[in-house]
Amino acid sequence: MTTSPIASETTTPEAASGTAGLTLSEPSRQAFTAELDKLKAGPSGGPRDRTVQVLGLVVAIIGLVVTLICYSQATAFDDLRDQIQIGILGLFGLGLVVLGSVLYAASTITRFLRLWLLRLIYEQRDRGA
Repeated sequence: MTTSPIASETTTPEAASGTAGLTLSEPSRQAFTAELDKLKAGPSGGPRDRTVQVLGLVVAIIGLVVTLICYSQATAFDDLRDQIQIGILGLFGLGLVVLGSVLYAASTITRFLRLWLLRLIYEQRDRGA
């Protein structure tokens, strides 16, 4: 057992090594699992999270395809005005890639933080009880 320099609480070697997932008592663990099911905040997430994640992937893939098509078309034109028009459309495709990536990342981070916050709340309840 070691004493934390920040707080006057003791931690087990398992908690210090990163395997602190066993800190909830059995009633708290059951309540935590029930709350996860109720909020649909588990590893699979809720239907809205999954929809935003899939939408982000689809938008990013569409943007990538648009960008690649614009690149191949721009090399076929000799006139600079046509190349500029295709280049602008290619920039739109890059914007779609960025937007889709942000949607995907935001959905993933939101789901993780929701699960982490819920776990933190239950661990604090367990320590206080």
